[in-house]
Amino acid sequence: MSGLRKMIGFNMVTSTVILSLLVLGAQGSIVPVPSGVDALNNAGEDAPSPSSSSVTERWFQQKLDHFNASDDRHWKQRYFINDKFYKPGGPAFLYIGPEVALPAIYAEKGAWLEYAKTHNGIGFALEHRYYGKSRPTTDVSTANLRYLSVEQALEDLASFIVACNKEHNFKDIKWITFGGSYGGLLSTWMRLKFPHLVAGAVAHSAPLAVPTIAPEYLVGAGEDMRIVPGCYETVSAAFDKVREILKTDSGVKTLQNLFRVCNFDQTNQLDVENLMMDLVTPIVSTIQFNNIHPGTMMLIPNQTISSMCNVLTDKTTGSPLQRLAEYARIYNQNYTVQKDQCRNTTFASLVSTGSVINYENNDGFSIRQWRYQQCTQIGVFVATTSDRQPLGNAVSEDYYYKICEGMFGPAFNQSLVKRGHDDIIMNYGGLDIRVTNVIYTQGTDDPWIKYGFTRNPNPRAYAVVVKGVGHVAAILPSSTSDSVDLKNARLEIQRLIGQFISSRDPAIVG
Repeated sequence: MSGLRKMIGFNMVTSTVILSLLVLGAQGSIVPVPSGVDALNNAGEDAPSPSSSSVTERWFQQKLDHFNASDDRHWKQRYFINDKFYKPGGPAFLYIGPEVALPAIYAEKGAWLEYAKTHNGIGFALEHRYYGKSRPTTDVSTANLRYLSVEQALEDLASFIVACNKEHNFKDIKWITFGGSYGGLLSTWMRLKFPHLVAGAVAHSAPLAVPTIAPEYLVGAGEDMRIVPGCYETVSAAFDKVREILKTDSGVKTLQNLFRVCNFDQTNQLDVENLMMDLVTPIVSTIQFNNIHPGTMMLIPNQTISSMCNVLTDKTTGSPLQRLAEYARIYNQNYTVQKDQCRNTTFASLVSTGSVINYENNDGFSIRQWRYQQCTQIGVFVATTSDRQPLGNAVSEDYYYKICEGMFGPAFNQSLVKRGHDDIIMNYGGLDIRVTNVIYTQGTDDPWIKYGFTRNPNPRAYAVVVKGVGHVAAILPSSTSDSVDLKNARLEIQRLIGQFISSRDPAIVG
């Protein structure tokens, strides 16, 4: 899921300032510009000069609100083209930007481009609205975020495909979409909603069940810990100790010293839960990605489940709590990038950070934008409500609802979150989705596998399960360090894509 170091989120994952003459609500503004084929040609004065490189950055004039025909406001959406492998008659591959800024490297490297090379395809990578440089509004205030939704994002992709077909004079071209984690959801749903535009889709580590609350995530993480004897038990004992020592002032000081945490109120349940989230992040992040091979585009420490558990079970380091602190130190690279002497883990600090409405302060991981999507549609909040995980009673469902209310206002309460989730399931089907020509990849070490397909959901949709890898591993560039299972998975994906491209069958959904 792919903000890749967000707290247990999808992680799997912004700079065009839009001038305006029209006011959007109380704040924010949009400049009206052409759409369609003209949008691809008329990028605006700050578009880059033509480049001889096979990868070029361009801008597409996208409609602000696809569901209001009388609203003609537009904004500039960033995309990249890689035509290095293209030959006339080849397919078009579309990489769907995740919930973070989309750097050019994603249009230069990746398994999807290796498939483009095999099939003589042209590659497009489209940045998601509200992330990176693709800024529909002047800020990300709650009022302005009303246009950040799955539906608007899917319409962005469809409009882009239609415009590209016209601009490049593509005739009967086969489009294949690619995405990882949340982007994998969008890739799947593009095939579902627009089968006449999309011949096939690849969805890496997509949690199609899209639960509001995802307790099975930590169940899966716990199962992964059991790879190394005693690892699960160490983590469980460490969190039991955290709960115990939080009852005293001296215990709080111990935690602050061990984990370099600033003052917090141990009588404030939200502060305690936010601290727990901070303590568990190094563990679950390591498990989720499980040492995706070096040289990748992932901004995560190069740690494996085994190497983590070796630290956690090394009794020479001290108690389970001390071992947990030692791994946090390793994961955070000895806190060398930390500016202050301690880290603020209070709930108020979390809400304050997520309430900043300037794009510049939401660059990179785009915390506010992704939280908005979680609170209004996607959910996938990880709570410790299952008794089959090692953290005990650490993080409640209510913690997340309070985040939504704190960042976006009292209307964004539990009822709204659940309504948004219900609409997603109604519109896209969850695990009951009926769609063909989709390849779902899963890593067995990825806790999100609990919410995705591990067997073919129908005779024309395919689950490719890769042993020993974590989240979105199959989306990354191939490497000599790839396992045999991962190499075979890539070959199978490549074969199925070829099947989608060569097929002359009419689009079938259902």
